[in-house]
Amino acid sequence: MDSATTDPGFRTLVEYFAALEARDMDALLACFTDDVRYQHPPYGLAGHPGHEDDDPEAWNEARGKDALRGLFEFRGDHPGFTHHITTFARDRDVCMIQGYTATDGKPNEMTFMAAARVDETGLISEYQPYFWRDHRPIIGDQSPLH
Repeated sequence: MDSATTDPGFRTLVEYFAALEARDMDALLACFTDDVRYQHPPYGLAGHPGHEDDDPEAWNEARGKDALRGLFEFRGDHPGFTHHITTFARDRDVCMIQGYTATDGKPNEMTFMAAARVDETGLISEYQPYFWRDHRPIIGDQSPLH
């Protein structure tokens, strides 16, 4: 993945995860275009305090940075939860990543893939991930779960 590290889209995705994990809202929003379209599978908050009436199957969607800020505030903090990109590919303005997650430095049983459309500077204009809560082997899997 060494050649990917010079790609502006890859760098932005790494910055996005770092800001998300650090709970740095300004740095997080700086990774996106003003008219971003962001979709995310259900956060799994349904039934928890403040989310008693949430639909557990509903995808989360935000259009624009103000809505994205609200979505990240809705998501809340997940201290110790990290994302690790193991594979990156790009075709024109679309970046694809795959990886795994960890909690407090220990890999857990979740893998992910995501598609991100980026502009010429690497800012994300569209983002859509998919997660598997029971670890699925991924192509070129370099995760400690494989």
